[in-house]
Amino acid sequence: MKAKANIKRKIPHRTHVSQDRQVNKVVRNALPAPVAAPASAPVFSGPYVRGPQTILTAAGAGIADRVQQRDLPSGERSMRRTVDAFNAITGNLITEHDGWLFMAMLKAARAAIGGYVAEDYQDGAAYFALAGECASRAAMDAALANVNKAAGEGSTHAD
Repeated sequence: MKAKANIKRKIPHRTHVSQDRQVNKVVRNALPAPVAAPASAPVFSGPYVRGPQTILTAAGAGIADRVQQRDLPSGERSMRRTVDAFNAITGNLITEHDGWLFMAMLKAARAAIGGYVAEDYQDGAAYFALAGECASRAAMDAALANVNKAAGEGSTHAD
């Protein structure tokens, strides 16, 4: 009977930013320290070979820079506001996730034509990572909703 009481307890609505930060802290503590980009590998386009780790490290640094420059103190990213404005103007219904994927595809399309530009690959990796963050948040929200729904369905009170 005690197990049933635990199932009935609803999970409170969470703010994705604070819970994401808690999850990220746990994950960050479990992983080895990130490898910094070598000082000899500048972020601009150049005639040197850049390995995947260097590109991903630069993408991560770019995301961190943008957070400091443009994101709100609450952690909200600008894509949600951008997509909301786009949907209001056009009448379309794209999601935040769609917006990040659109930007990743823009960088892929640019990389497919013309010469090599390192930023196309760095930004493409960053946008795809941001799409992944968005998708993982949606999956977590769906899982929490299912738990809350199951907890609500299991409650039967005799009046």
